[in-house]
Amino acid sequence: LALPITTPFAIEPGGNDPRIVEHEHVVGPQQFRQIAHMIVGKPALASEVRKPSQRQPPLLFDLTSLQRTANTRFGWSATRTLRAAQRCYETHKVLTYPRTSSKVLPEDYRPEVDKVLGIFSGLTDLGPHAQYLQKNGLLNDDKIFNNEGVTDHFAIIPTGEIRDMEGDDQKLFDLVSRQFLAAFYPPSVYEEVERTTVVAAQSFRSRPPRVLKSAGWEAVFGKVPDNGDKAFAPLVAGKDKAEGITVKSSEALLEEHETKPQARISEAGLLSLMENAGRQIENEELSQALRGADGLGTAATRADIIENLKNREYVDESLRPTPKGIRLIDILHRVQVSRLTSAELTGQLELFLNEVEDGKRSSADFMAEIGTYAKDVVDRTRDFDFEEIYPEVNELGPCPNCSRPVFERAWFYGCTESTKRSDKKSCDFLVWKDFNGRYINPNVVRILLEKKVTPELDGFKNANGKSYKAVLALENGKLVRQVVENSEETPADQMMDVDETPVGPCPLKCEPECTILETPVDFACSTKIKSRDAGEKRGPGFSFPRLLCKRELKRSDLLSFLEIKETPVIYDFISKKGRKFSAKLVMENDWNGFRFEFPPRGKKGAAAETVDTEVAATAVVKEGATPEVMTTVET
Repeated sequence: LALPITTPFAIEPGGNDPRIVEHEHVVGPQQFRQIAHMIVGKPALASEVRKPSQRQPPLLFDLTSLQRTANTRFGWSATRTLRAAQRCYETHKVLTYPRTSSKVLPEDYRPEVDKVLGIFSGLTDLGPHAQYLQKNGLLNDDKIFNNEGVTDHFAIIPTGEIRDMEGDDQKLFDLVSRQFLAAFYPPSVYEEVERTTVVAAQSFRSRPPRVLKSAGWEAVFGKVPDNGDKAFAPLVAGKDKAEGITVKSSEALLEEHETKPQARISEAGLLSLMENAGRQIENEELSQALRGADGLGTAATRADIIENLKNREYVDESLRPTPKGIRLIDILHRVQVSRLTSAELTGQLELFLNEVEDGKRSSADFMAEIGTYAKDVVDRTRDFDFEEIYPEVNELGPCPNCSRPVFERAWFYGCTESTKRSDKKSCDFLVWKDFNGRYINPNVVRILLEKKVTPELDGFKNANGKSYKAVLALENGKLVRQVVENSEETPADQMMDVDETPVGPCPLKCEPECTILETPVDFACSTKIKSRDAGEKRGPGFSFPRLLCKRELKRSDLLSFLEIKETPVIYDFISKKGRKFSAKLVMENDWNGFRFEFPPRGKKGAAAETVDTEVAATAVVKEGATPEVMTTVET
């Protein structure tokens, strides 16, 4: 185990000037303790090099880079970003066409850019940045104005229209506008420092965080220059390079840390991997073919691909693979059609299509090869036996009830007795692979059987879709779940920014001056908020969701609901099956609920729009329950 030593050094002739350093090529805490003892109070020689580094301004947004940035900054899903961008384009007319893969503009578009700058120069937030560009001129114009980089549509930029927006739409417009301005700014400049300190024949290297010296384009996003940590002031004032400066070690602290698993992939990371899928393929021909096709999917379809994975429950909202998704991949490997799970298949198809286009392969041969492969996949995935693909080969441990060996099956883990197809089996020990929304893998079962308890596991889901942590244990041969207190988490994409301005009076008039306020997940009256703070999950009060069927509800929707007891028609609701539908929300049960009211079909004059059965729901809430709970009714 390699551990860093934290050692304060003081520049002679004394003073308190700590410097964080890392000792190289050391293993084991005992050796660290010996070194720490050796260096405390000893004289040392320090050398350093300080150099500037530039961070170049960004290009304009295409859809994929906009989705990645919104996911990183706001935690939004790709679909949520696309919907906001579409509304900004279609409804508000403040952004250009969003479904583009271009990050540049046509060379004749300079007058349009100047027009937008002129409009922005009169705004409070964006005005100073637009005025800077008007005064100092546009930089990077050779990169931004480039006909060769324009595909069917150019980059996403503001149109110059200014609208009164709120919520996601305003937030996205601000992001695109700042990127638009930043693209024409100069680079930002940082200072990087590397310092080497030698004490008692031991060498330590210090690399503090780099310091922003000139904000450049990052000023558009609110960055300001920083003087940095005083601990890393120059060894010699005014010098970028210094050697052999005498310092002393005043203290040595041993810090122990644990390694952390690699972070789970975010939508920003997944979008990047999809766009650059060709880089992950070793075969150069296939890699080039996939790069030429811009990776997996297109800028316009990647969000739908990810959303389909969620809607079909192969991954959850945070992109954690579900038990269903993991089981699918496992079975595809076991029936030997794992090529379906690899980007190499897409690369191969792109290569064949290129060969057809170049006349190196006939379209008939291509279709015949695809037909043969498709038939093979269908045959393998249809004609297999679960007992054959899950043979009793790798024993996981002894059964806690009967001591027979436990093996992995298709849906669960069980001993040879518990998996018998008989009503008279003498043991019923089973561990289901899908345990409260978390996939239990063979290694977890192996630990459980050996130690009777697992480490803390995350990824379990409750009825509200919130994840939590738990420990699995064996008690008297039975599997029990021990929930970790205060481990419940709400998916980041369901948390929204809060405008603290009160919405209006509570329609329930719970108490004098009861007011509706925004929370990260809903609009709730002060009585409701107090009851939640007191730990009452179904306490009294009014609430109205801010996210319903994957559609953000805005203040204007709520204000209409409060005033005329229904919202306007709201578009782009998404059912559990991933289908879009439109509906009004109509008040029910004296403000204690609401129902969907679907608009007429149109040509045939039908009374309601046809939607999935699980969407036909009425928010009927019993007295004392929370209005936000919707009861799903099958039709």
